Amino acid sequence: MTEFFSFVSKAEKIRCRPEEAGNHLLYNPRTDLLHIVDLRGKQIFDLCDGRAIDDVVREGCALFEGTASTVAAQQVLDFLCALKRRDLVVMR
Repeated sequence: MTEFFSFVSKAEKIRCRPEEAGNHLLYNPRTDLLHIVDLRGKQIFDLCDGRAIDDVVREGCALFEGTASTVAAQQVLDFLCALKRRDLVVMR
């Protein structure tokens, strides 16, 4: 992933609202689809503000274990890829 893309930002006009049990609802008006993420997912989504993907992965790892590990880094990267597939973030 980071071989091809360097930065990640939220897609335009994505709306977010808190839901029950600490989950958050992300709505993409372009696709008219709703996506539910947990608190960690919301925190990682919030990191997508134009910063380097490697920085998002590093900071996202702290949400899983407090320190970077290969497993946590892969989980964050997989989550970012899932956000991209759902058109919730833009990678460039």
